[in-house]
Amino acid sequence: MAYKVPDWSYEEMAKYLKERGWEESWSDDNWVRSKAKYKEANNGTTTIAAFYLQYGMDNNLRYRVILD
Repeated sequence: MAYKVPDWSYEEMAKYLKERGWEESWSDDNWVRSKAKYKEANNGTTTIAAFYLQYGMDNNLRYRVILD
């Protein structure tokens, strides 16, 4: 089953993340949850990975991991 996610610009994804409790850490393409414990020690995730994760949670999407 395939899900469609928005084809948003970096700025739109960053705004979406900030509105949902994420913040930039170390660089503008490294995101951590604002309420994460020890977030300064985390290496975070990229903008697009954080966006897909948050968008999926907000829209109750399910993901499958396929390992080769």
